[in-house]
Amino acid sequence: NFIADVVEKIVPAVVHIELYSRSLSRQSSYAARHPFFNRNISVASGSGFMVSEDGVIVTNAHVVVNKRYVKVQLHDGESYEASVVDADEKADIATIRIKAKQKLPVLRLARSAELRPGEFVVAIGSPFKLQNTVTTGIVSTAQRGGQELGLEDSDADYIQTDAIINYGNSGGPLVN
Repeated sequence: NFIADVVEKIVPAVVHIELYSRSLSRQSSYAARHPFFNRNISVASGSGFMVSEDGVIVTNAHVVVNKRYVKVQLHDGESYEASVVDADEKADIATIRIKAKQKLPVLRLARSAELRPGEFVVAIGSPFKLQNTVTTGIVSTAQRGGQELGLEDSDADYIQTDAIINYGNSGGPLVN
């Protein structure tokens, strides 16, 4: 099955991103000693994919911007703290980096201008923290203008797909 073949190739490069914020304040001496007050609280999650063997990951900016602590979980279950390298909130894209102990599998970025309406696509992400959830669809159009979508400030073109994209898929790859 060609979809299963695509998924098998790309899943190792897809990551789950968990965002944390410090729990309640440490104002009192009791709070400083109590383990409940000193743990990180998960506030959001998303997805991403590796684009370099040394740990650079692409995701959506809204997933990682203004978060205190970013943790990345690889396909093999290994987890790393990540740092935000760069983010463009207008384009909603960001890069983060992890310091892995080994070379990492990567996805090669393609040119969206080469996509054609009707092509099959696969979306992979972590909706509701369910890592490596796969959905499929087609490209409805490869160049939907931002202003057509009501994004008055956007001069970017967007890929429109009927693949189901759930909360938590944000930042994950759409591949053909």
